[in-house]
Amino acid sequence: MKKTVIATVGISLLGGLKRHNISFDAPIEEIVKQLYELEDHEKLCAEMSSITSLLREGIVSDPQN
Repeated sequence: MKKTVIATVGISLLGGLKRHNISFDAPIEEIVKQLYELEDHEKLCAEMSSITSLLREGIVSDPQN
């Protein structure tokens, strides 16, 4: 059985970007690049933390879909 997770991005992402001096106005590719360069990118916002936990626990196994 395939499990699907739908995650919405809320205001916590905007706050996380601001805390890490990442411009929300930058091109998406640049934002993603800067996110991956962070040591604590899972702690950036609640949504990323939840998704990381689901992947780590094996509840969801394909981060692309």
